[in-house]
Amino acid sequence: MGPVRTALTVSLVVVATGCAGGDDSGRPSDPQTLGPASTTTLAFAAALCDAPPPEQRGTVEPDGLVELSGLAASRRHPGELYAHNDSGDVARLFVIDGTGRAVDEVTVAGVTPFDWEDLALHDDVLYVGDIGDNARARSEIVVARVAEADIRARDATATTIPLSYPDGPHDAEALMVDPVAEQLVVVTKEPAGTSGVYVTPLADPGALELVATLDLGVAELVTAGDISSDGALLALRTYGAVLLWERRAGEPIADALARDPCRAPSAREPQGEALALTADGYMTISEGEHPPVWAVTTAGGPTTGASAPGTSPGR
Repeated sequence: MGPVRTALTVSLVVVATGCAGGDDSGRPSDPQTLGPASTTTLAFAAALCDAPPPEQRGTVEPDGLVELSGLAASRRHPGELYAHNDSGDVARLFVIDGTGRAVDEVTVAGVTPFDWEDLALHDDVLYVGDIGDNARARSEIVVARVAEADIRARDATATTIPLSYPDGPHDAEALMVDPVAEQLVVVTKEPAGTSGVYVTPLADPGALELVATLDLGVAELVTAGDISSDGALLALRTYGAVLLWERRAGEPIADALARDPCRAPSAREPQGEALALTADGYMTISEGEHPPVWAVTTAGGPTTGASAPGTSPGR
């Protein structure tokens, strides 16, 4: 499936220097224009834009994982993924393999969920985005931070990071960690289809800063996101699409999002709210009882920090 130009308007709220222009084909531009840290991932992004249709790897096995919203690929345990339900569940994380089979279920102490919506993994720490706000009434949202090693030891206790928007409450379902700028990134879900991109430093989180707006249209409400571990591939999913952006070396995230994304292959899912980048592509899963596990892959993918899913090693 070739890249399809997506109607997109981006407003940069903070204008950064050194923004390099790209072509407007929706396809990542020439790898030779990038710094060496990004060229491999750029070629990977281009290949994903032309990847084969999604392949069903299995179905989600745990009976309790019926409103799957957050998904992240483990880096310590090849082939395994972390997942959680959204609002209405207790503080627990599920571990599944790349076919959806149950590996573990872990209760997380130290936090009471309001509306968990997304997961992000960075430096062996899992960030859980309690960022949902359908009523747009929360004065603060929360990101819970849990060490991956503690999850695997079944002794998970979270520390919490309260965050506030500069312009009032928003509903959001996409949480990412930018490893280049060392920032938490929240992308809002807006009824009119214009999503805000907000950031705050990992070292001193608190007040979110609006750095860009994405006008994706009312048909493309953002429900999940992920960034490769080298920061060079940005991915957002909506109910109907997976959108990919390449990012040049040292470039602010807002500048990368100012270019047109490619529309990568995606499965038809009734309530698609989960996305995780993997070493050879990405995986998506919908809400529902025992939903399919979909994978989009391309040969020769870079090491994005996650291992190719599909099998679980002995534990």
